[in-house]
Amino acid sequence: MSSFITGLFLALAVTIVVELVIGYIVGLKSKDSLKVIVLMNIITNLSLNIILSLIYTIFKLEGASFIFVIIILEMIVVFVEFYILYYVFGNKIKWLKLLYYSVILNTTSFVVGELIFHNVL
Repeated sequence: MSSFITGLFLALAVTIVVELVIGYIVGLKSKDSLKVIVLMNIITNLSLNIILSLIYTIFKLEGASFIFVIIILEMIVVFVEFYILYYVFGNKIKWLKLLYYSVILNTTSFVVGELIFHNVL
């Protein structure tokens, strides 16, 4: 159990660092933007990884079936984070740009996470 929790928080830390760096590069540079990136990832990354762990444990999904679940859940995360960004910054930043930010942040952190934790790519 402690290795699960350690992995959970390590994945969260990597995600936050990657998304802060990419967020800063694409223009989310204000303190508020950086705080939102951290807070939304605490919610979405922990939720995603706990749900994936439960699905893997309960249903014993592997291979293509598990990859399909990952893709669906990652798409949900993109839209949840877009909604959070829109709720916070919708009056300052156009919605399409916020969607772009969500896609870029999540794609980058997903690829980096796969490279670090699963050596898939």
